[in-house]
Amino acid sequence: MHILRSTPEKLYPVVEQALKLVQTLACMEILHAATGLVRASAVTTFIQVFSRIFVLWGITHVAPPAQTSFAFTLMCASWASVEVPRYTYLTANLWGAVPYPLLWLRYSLFAVLYPTGITGEMWSIVSALDFVRAHHVLSMALPNAYNLLFNYHGFLWFVLAVVYPFGGYYMYTHMVRQRGKKLSPPKAKIA
Repeated sequence: MHILRSTPEKLYPVVEQALKLVQTLACMEILHAATGLVRASAVTTFIQVFSRIFVLWGITHVAPPAQTSFAFTLMCASWASVEVPRYTYLTANLWGAVPYPLLWLRYSLFAVLYPTGITGEMWSIVSALDFVRAHHVLSMALPNAYNLLFNYHGFLWFVLAVVYPFGGYYMYTHMVRQRGKKLSPPKAKIA
């Protein structure tokens, strides 16, 4: 509801704590998938959760321009619009009573919301680039006690150019396959 009532400049302070808490707790989903507690791919769960954690903590938390960009609004709206039907579906599935409209939403909304969410995440990174470079955010210059060099600005360009295109394609095609499995009519059993 805050997304609808706020401007991009005012949204982050209103949702920051709740968003950080909820998205950070989503790390448990990776553990649940990896240990077999839930039937989900640990790889796709990791990609989805980690990309959100990375953008939330590694971009918006450290770069104020990303907090006031429309990209943050787009990202939050996409995340919420995917997760509400997803968690509703998972809850209904525990009871064994998933109505078809909910099943359809769970496996169809991604077609719009994955691209808008990925766009919001990438745009957030882009909106942070100048700030990260100017303030040497999360970078290490030589000489230092660890004798390590790390340029976060350059790393973010790598993430934008390599990680997001390949990861986004992988996640989108994974959901297309999942949709095909879940929404296709059941095959007749041969006696």
